[in-house]
Amino acid sequence: MVHERVPMVGRLLTILLALIAAGTAGSGGIKSCDYGQEMFRSGNQVYFLMTVGALVMIAFTIRVLLFDVRGLRLPSARALVLFDSLWLLFTFACAVAVAAAPVGTSVCSGVDKDIETLLEEVCDFKCRDIVTAVVTMFLASVCIMFDILFTTGAIPVGNGEPPAEDFTFGESMGSPRSQKAAANAGSAEVIAVQ
Repeated sequence: MVHERVPMVGRLLTILLALIAAGTAGSGGIKSCDYGQEMFRSGNQVYFLMTVGALVMIAFTIRVLLFDVRGLRLPSARALVLFDSLWLLFTFACAVAVAAAPVGTSVCSGVDKDIETLLEEVCDFKCRDIVTAVVTMFLASVCIMFDILFTTGAIPVGNGEPPAEDFTFGESMGSPRSQKAAANAGSAEVIAVQ
């Protein structure tokens, strides 16, 4: 069982990772790069990652402010799981899209350092930023997955205090009707003793 504040910390970490991913993808600089006959067009994938990063920041900031900070009543667990699942899908998809784009597979894969260095100079971008954006967006999707596990109860969340011990010694066993009969019998014994 984890402390009740751990899911909120996970959501804050998701916001931070989405901010880093969107910022580094934008500063990565490569939208399209033509070198000779080769065209390394990755603008759509990079913009997709930046857009998803911005939307994740907005959505999770609103969620944290409304439900964690202000303490408003949470929607149903089903709605929260649907919300998280949607963002899990988008964050993972955009990380894979940029990793599979020409900038990820041909340029920044680390297979050919000479081409990477040449294209970084010619096209004025940094592979380090693109790789950081992909990795942080993947980590954001992992944080969202843990949020789903907290919401569904697969990872139990509590306030850290152990539950109170039960000292009834089986007095509350049985159906409600038998419990009522046992209570009536106990009260009859008390009346008879007086």
